Amino acid sequence: YCHFTWHDASLFERSPAFGDSSFHGACADRGVAVLAAAPLSMGLLTPGGPPDWHPASSTLKEACRRAVGVCDEEGAATAQLALAYALHASAVPCTLLGMADAGEVEEAAA
Repeated sequence: YCHFTWHDASLFERSPAFGDSSFHGACADRGVAVLAAAPLSMGLLTPGGPPDWHPASSTLKEACRRAVGVCDEEGAATAQLALAYALHASAVPCTLLGMADAGEVEEAAA
């Protein structure tokens, strides 16, 4: 979860754990598609913020809170921007997005 978002692109970062490739690269080499999940970072990139149990550091939580604030000041819908970011990469063919109610489904579909 949350490895292809505004604050985390680790799907594409090289790592010795994957033979000096990235997780995405190692999967691609094996013909396995990678799915992105939680493009809103389990609430970090939403006006309501994350749940209390969210595992992010306080530094990351504050940075995301500030980013949401800037979007609000500029009249930009944070959730739509974060989702667009996740959907822009053709290398990630599917993005899973959780929603709490019908209103969120309608907003995501807009």
